[in-house]
Amino acid sequence: MPGFYKDDLPSTKYGAITSISDKVETLISIFISGKRPSGSSDPYALRRNLNGVIIIIWQFEFDLDLENIFEELLEYWKTLLPNLKFVKKEVLNDLIEFSNQRIISHLDELLISKDLIKATCFFDSSAEKKIINILDLKNRINTINQLKGKPNFSEIQKVISRVSKLAQNGNLKTTIFTCNDYVNPDLFEKECETKVFKFIKELEEIVKLPNWDYFQLFSLFETNSDNLNELFDNEKGVLMMAENPELRNNRLNLLGLVRNYSLRIADFTLFNS
Repeated sequence: MPGFYKDDLPSTKYGAITSISDKVETLISIFISGKRPSGSSDPYALRRNLNGVIIIIWQFEFDLDLENIFEELLEYWKTLLPNLKFVKKEVLNDLIEFSNQRIISHLDELLISKDLIKATCFFDSSAEKKIINILDLKNRINTINQLKGKPNFSEIQKVISRVSKLAQNGNLKTTIFTCNDYVNPDLFEKECETKVFKFIKELEEIVKLPNWDYFQLFSLFETNSDNLNELFDNEKGVLMMAENPELRNNRLNLLGLVRNYSLRIADFTLFNS
């Protein structure tokens, strides 16, 4: 179970884990054999099979790393059946792509808005593509849906979007979350830069906490939205694209770090205004 989208789920966690194990084993074995779904052709009902896995994880809120499970099972099959010829990396990449397609399809079935799906299921083209963490995705979507009810959400979203778009002029990777080696406070010319630097330090500290959540993270953006806007003020702000390359890079890295922490929640540039 479930056999189809609105079918009954297993009634216990034990039953749910057993169902996931059975479905994942089937999925792996058929992908290894090269008989993967293509177009409308899906003779082994693998889409329905993986849909069942996704629904169970979503409803039971299991914190399962599907990609790690796939990788370990592929390695197990290679060891168990050394004469079975398949390229592990290729099969894993196909499973990653197939899984993400089915996860997004699941969100469509839940009637989640297109812009929210895009904003929470974005893929960084500069990073290695991974399977979306289903429980984390659910938490982020629930967070955004609640935050959208706040009267100032639109204004906060706008300033985060402005920061994120300008940060694209820099070279800071989206996987960087520390100021060390990337931002030099000695190069600051205005107080607004110091304020944003302190904001990033607060972000660094909050994600070190064992039980931090996305509401706490967004709350810091909410508290510091005026400081972010001040960066662009005609009098109090600074010129981001300064002629001095050292100054320009320092400022763009400052923006890049703010963007990177906002991406922990969603890509705010993808929400409809």
